[in-house]
Amino acid sequence: MSGSNTRDVVVRWSSNFQFVGFDDKGHSVVIDADRPNGEGTGMRPMALLLAALGGCTGMDIVQGLKKFGQNLKGLEVKVSGEVNEKLPHYYTKIRVHYLVKGVSIDKAVLERVIKESDELFCSVGATIKGRAEILTSYEIVEV
Repeated sequence: MSGSNTRDVVVRWSSNFQFVGFDDKGHSVVIDADRPNGEGTGMRPMALLLAALGGCTGMDIVQGLKKFGQNLKGLEVKVSGEVNEKLPHYYTKIRVHYLVKGVSIDKAVLERVIKESDELFCSVGATIKGRAEILTSYEIVEV
């Protein structure tokens, strides 16, 4: 299945409801269900999707702020999703909140970088946008 435009992972069953996912670089992540089905030893699959979105857009924000010469000292991306009540339980709305810590961060630059991540760069967001509405907000903390 590997090709130049293909990403591959293997998810291997360990025990009960626990799986370990491996990428083609050898990195791993534990995936599990909460009790009573699982042991709660890893992230649940839907939480992992939110983490992937936060990591993807977070990388865009760091890169963009650095590109525009902003003095970034820290970034936290809080991602929360509202789940469809009926099966399948997919996200209907996802809120992404950026807590940007830095020295004299330019609000206009941050807004541009967030918009570019949302509309152009974040592949995870682009993948789930057809099903879930993604809303963004931010807070700048001077440090």
